[in-house]
Amino acid sequence: WRSATYDKYTGRTWQNTLESPSALTPSQDVNLEGFSDGSLRGQAIYTMDVPTTQFTQTGGSSHTLTQHVTLVSGAWKQLCAAPEIRKIRVTEQRATVDSVGGVRLFNPITQSSYEVESEITEMSPEAAKNTPGNYPIPIRNTFLQIPAMGATDLQALKELTIQITAKETTSYGKVKAIEQWVGQNCKYNLNAPSIPGDQDVAATFLLKNKQGYCDVFATGVAVLSRLAGVPARVASGFIPGEMDAKNGEYVVRDRDRHLWAEAYFPGVGWQRFDSTGIAEDISNQDDGSKKKRFDLIAWIFSKGVLPPVAILAFLLIVGYVIKVELIDRIKRNDPTNNPLGLSKYNYEIVNCYAKASSLFGRAGYTRAEWETPSEYLLTIKTALREHISVVDDFTELSISTEIFRYSAKIASPSDVDRANELLIKIKSGIQAIPRTNRVAKSAAEGQIA
Repeated sequence: WRSATYDKYTGRTWQNTLESPSALTPSQDVNLEGFSDGSLRGQAIYTMDVPTTQFTQTGGSSHTLTQHVTLVSGAWKQLCAAPEIRKIRVTEQRATVDSVGGVRLFNPITQSSYEVESEITEMSPEAAKNTPGNYPIPIRNTFLQIPAMGATDLQALKELTIQITAKETTSYGKVKAIEQWVGQNCKYNLNAPSIPGDQDVAATFLLKNKQGYCDVFATGVAVLSRLAGVPARVASGFIPGEMDAKNGEYVVRDRDRHLWAEAYFPGVGWQRFDSTGIAEDISNQDDGSKKKRFDLIAWIFSKGVLPPVAILAFLLIVGYVIKVELIDRIKRNDPTNNPLGLSKYNYEIVNCYAKASSLFGRAGYTRAEWETPSEYLLTIKTALREHISVVDDFTELSISTEIFRYSAKIASPSDVDRANELLIKIKSGIQAIPRTNRVAKSAAEGQIA
């Protein structure tokens, strides 16, 4: 279930530089018969053809897959579906598509449904091995970029790529070898330490830490593929979810959000590569500390009843003093009191994002109540496309916020420092925008809405 793709790697995050939207035109025939499953009968359903671009061509043999999606909760503007989308049926009259096939509704839909027809390539892995290496110029110019990084890290990544792909003679074989190597040599860990803000994510993950979750796995595979000369990118969306055997439907939840790598093969199109399914998951692995604690407890109880009782009484007294004299006092003096229930550093990062959103709001770019961080980011990118620096800073802060707000990952002091640094840069960037420009854009957006 793909929702978006990202072509530009900054060394820290991925960005979609090909997202300039163009409007989709509904067909003149409005369907009042509802969807294929009989739902929403009597409600207007609009059909829109999604044009094929140089970035969404598949080639070869393919078949059409129709997907019916029912939204149970939340407000959605970005449509998720199997790639590549060729036609949509929605209850909204206005929608846009970017040049890489991302479809977005003008207004969010809630507790509704939509249908998508996707073109699915039937090219087998064996056939993909024989695809030529002469990539179209737009593909080559966009999806082989590597950001500036330390000479030592870059050389080490190049040598690693050569080592992994030494026995492969085809583009497909090289990417498959990279997928296997990353999955077998790196660990999936939702509790992995964050990568410092001054380090390249791919280099640190592949050469040092070798642990993390889906975003770094996707980054690692995409960067190594590019170094091997194969156009690659990162995609986001959802894993298939769980099959409901009773009604034959897949149930996809928010916890199923995922990122993966995609590589391009001429005559085939984009193919998915995901090392997380190969990697060992050590998120809940015991590091031995639990055993040490148990050994200590056993030693204490081996000395009789009195020592444990005395220790328990002491701990209760200390705990009471700490609660009354320290914790309660801090809570009384803390106006925010961390209502989200996050760890200290995670909450500070989320708070930086809230302050940045407030700054944009005062400048005329108010975040709607239904907008997720990703949707609000797109609003800012669209409104301030000429102000690249402030958009890049807000992009990094938004991605960091989503990670530390919705995942189990714990932020570090360096993550907080980076968030505060971005907030300062965003404030300066907004102040540099001419006030007349802000007012004009704000008024124009109000007329559209």
